[in-house]
Amino acid sequence: MKHRYLIRYYGCTLQVLKSKLHWIMILEFCKCTLKDKLISVDHQNPGKVDESLQQQPKLEMARYASQICQGLEFLHSRDLMHRDLKLENVLVCMHLIFVYLYFLNRL
Repeated sequence: MKHRYLIRYYGCTLQVLKSKLHWIMILEFCKCTLKDKLISVDHQNPGKVDESLQQQPKLEMARYASQICQGLEFLHSRDLMHRDLKLENVLVCMHLIFVYLYFLNRL
């Protein structure tokens, strides 16, 4: 599946570490999650953060929300849904948002 706001999945591999089998996904590299970008490490709940302490301006957050919606709209048009959409599962590369697709289900 290819879309501007969905992270690229290149494949997977199995690896044995300390006698345990691990499934490793190979994805497009992204520097951080949306949680890293929007919430200061000192605050757990972004709704309770004073506006002066927010790390990103509201206009940038609105752009991120729009990109997430466009990615989800693409998934929904293919009868797919994301089961675990949260800040940690939205990855940021440069100024683009990518929805992490591991949590997909058919509608």
